[in-house]
Amino acid sequence: ETNYGVLAGAGYDPAKFLRLDMDGGYFQQGRFDLDDVRGQPIYTYGGSARVVVHHDMPVPQSVDFLLYKNDPFAPMVMFAPEKYNPKMLAWSISAEGDLIDQHLKDFDVAGQTKMQPALAAALQGVVRAGYARFSATGIYRDLNYVVRNVPGFIPFETLPSNTKTDPEMFGSLSADYYISSLHLTPQISGGVQLPSTFKSEFTDGGVPASRTIVVRSQGNESILPYDSDRTPIYQARISLKWQLSSMLGATVWGQFVRDNNGT
Repeated sequence: ETNYGVLAGAGYDPAKFLRLDMDGGYFQQGRFDLDDVRGQPIYTYGGSARVVVHHDMPVPQSVDFLLYKNDPFAPMVMFAPEKYNPKMLAWSISAEGDLIDQHLKDFDVAGQTKMQPALAAALQGVVRAGYARFSATGIYRDLNYVVRNVPGFIPFETLPSNTKTDPEMFGSLSADYYISSLHLTPQISGGVQLPSTFKSEFTDGGVPASRTIVVRSQGNESILPYDSDRTPIYQARISLKWQLSSMLGATVWGQFVRDNNGT
């Protein structure tokens, strides 16, 4: 069966300093191949909304929840020239929320399906004062949202009703400064990420125990030792961009990531 999706979106500027965006979509993802629900459709639908308040700064791109992974290439727009005014103060603040529902097999009831919700949210602020620029980003995603493309932590099934999970939370700060005479922009940024988790509790020889699975992204998981919990992932980056002309630039960067969620 052919999979397909339908997307729709709209934006509105009720005032010079205010932007409102709304989007919705429906995605047909084939049919179940599990014995008790075989042939029933798998689908996802949902929507997102964003509010942006800004002053002397274009409306920023929406936060893409896939771009803050520990992939050094993903978050960087390498050579997009930034326009500076040494006498101008500009800023923007944006808040965004995503809510989706997925039609999956009910883990707790044989032969039944169930809608499973997934939630994500982001808050982002940018300030540009003369040649200096500062930004802060916060992102929240529950486990169902992290694995929405599988779909589900248990593929094609809902989470068990007695499941304990932790959402993913991420925060970062960044600063850069444009040295006009040299056409150089040094930048430093740092972030902390608490990855999402799936937890199981049981008895081992009559002794209560627990096991935690850390889910950084779909397919990127780690099983922690007994009775261990997730630890923060720390990351930092420094970069130096040299804008040789409006068409030519060069960048050198280094990235550090400390992730102890493994064995």
